[in-house]
Amino acid sequence: MIEAREVCSAMNVRDVYTWTMLLSGYLKQGNPNETLNLFQKMLEDRVEPSNVTFVCVLKASTLCVSHDLGKVIHASIVERGLEEDIFVGTSLIDMYAKCGSLENANHVFLKLPIQNTVSWTSMIAGYTRHGLASVALELFWKMQHNAVAPNEVTFANALTASSLIASLEEGQLIHDMVLICGFESDCFVGNSVIDMYSSCGCMDCAYHAFKRMAKRDLVSWNLMISGYLCHGMCKQAMLLFHEMVERKVRPDKTTFLSALKACSLSQDIREGQKLHDYIQRSGVKLDVVLGSALMNMFVKCGSIENAQQVFKVLQKRDVVTWTTLMSGFVSHGDPGEALRLFKLMKQHKVLPDRLTFVGVLSACASLGDLDMGEKIHDDIICAGLECDVCLGSCLVDMYAKCGSLHKALAVFDALPKKDVIAYNALVVGYAQHGDQEGLKDIFRQMFEADMELDNVTYLSIFLAFSHCGLLDEGCRLLMFMMQECNRVLRSEHFSCIIDLLSRGGHLKDAVGFVERMPFQPCSGVWTSVLGACKIYYDIDIAKFVVEMIQELELQNSFWNRQHYSV
Repeated sequence: MIEAREVCSAMNVRDVYTWTMLLSGYLKQGNPNETLNLFQKMLEDRVEPSNVTFVCVLKASTLCVSHDLGKVIHASIVERGLEEDIFVGTSLIDMYAKCGSLENANHVFLKLPIQNTVSWTSMIAGYTRHGLASVALELFWKMQHNAVAPNEVTFANALTASSLIASLEEGQLIHDMVLICGFESDCFVGNSVIDMYSSCGCMDCAYHAFKRMAKRDLVSWNLMISGYLCHGMCKQAMLLFHEMVERKVRPDKTTFLSALKACSLSQDIREGQKLHDYIQRSGVKLDVVLGSALMNMFVKCGSIENAQQVFKVLQKRDVVTWTTLMSGFVSHGDPGEALRLFKLMKQHKVLPDRLTFVGVLSACASLGDLDMGEKIHDDIICAGLECDVCLGSCLVDMYAKCGSLHKALAVFDALPKKDVIAYNALVVGYAQHGDQEGLKDIFRQMFEADMELDNVTYLSIFLAFSHCGLLDEGCRLLMFMMQECNRVLRSEHFSCIIDLLSRGGHLKDAVGFVERMPFQPCSGVWTSVLGACKIYYDIDIAKFVVEMIQELELQNSFWNRQHYSV
């Protein structure tokens, strides 16, 4: 292009054709800025641009995503009376649409004397790109009403619009039109069909469309695999991945990320290890994104050692990488190693994020390390995250479990919004401190705040009442759950109430409660009653409970024999 520019400079007479050829050359080479600079020089040489010249510079302006520059060029076009030229007008629509100025794009579109396929498609694509899917589909059907034939780009954008609003009915109608118009073999359109069905939750239709494609590219395979994953169909995702490899289609980073997520969700360590080996042989670069996904897969599959090995070989580590390993150690019962990593991360000048703080606060809570917890609290304040509700709840939990209930309360009171986790943390804290009045008060606050209490919340409260021996309150809560909240109680809830009754010496009530349970009690429930019998020296109930435990053991032994004989 430098030689072409030198030749152009040497010419005594440089007409619009010569300039436009030069502009087009720079544009094709992916140099829109130089294209626009040359256009300015062309105007300085007082060479009048043609419609083709303006098409070139509008494309350059679009690539630069320069709305202001586009408006200046538009003014020059209007000045020369070229706004209604179909080629110039379509380029203007495309420029405005891609720059996000849909109102200006629509203004130009309506002024065109003839609205062809390209101009309609530019408008549909613009609305789709900016999330206005309903408007894009409305335009698509209006285009059909005006008897303007859609092309493959029109169909792809209309299908994408259907995906955005999960409109299966419209998506199917557009797919039928694709088949009628003979665009089914187009890979770009086929991929849009797969994406539409996947977004609408119709994976059977997506797979059928996938199988009917005459030619599938890597995007086709990736869309199907990620579609299965989005709907929790991990087995189908991995089967398709293996089919892809067998057909000699080389996976890319996107493919591997989806396959790793499938292994994580299904917690299939053997499949995950095979995938790790394949990634190493594939030649795909193990960057921080892929490395973090690998580590997360190993953590979810229970292999913290493999996650640590991946961490060690990574040439670059970001906050996600560090946090993944730290969280892994916390979830695998090694909070001390998580805190050691946190200190090492800070030495490497990697700034922690919200998830990092959640992990290390959990580690402090597990260890009861108040000093470290306070330092992390200072870090959270320095990071400007002290108003984060999730982190605030984690801080309440950490302080409560570390024995500093007054600091837990201080953080709790300062929270701009209090969630169930924060209330649960205080419930546990009061229970650990044996503070019955505080426990009653926080329970009252939860109901006054009209909190949406879940099963975990109720279980935490039951355990707290049991720990403090608050029999009446626990029984009232049970009745409230069954009558007012219409809750389906789980075995854990019944176990807490039985433990509560047993601790309070109400052994006959505890036995009666076990016998009235809507499901078969486990031996652990009876063992709880038996422990209380020893405390209260109730020999008769103890004998009865021992008989119940023995009967359960006999039943379990019988069913085990039946199982193995089959």
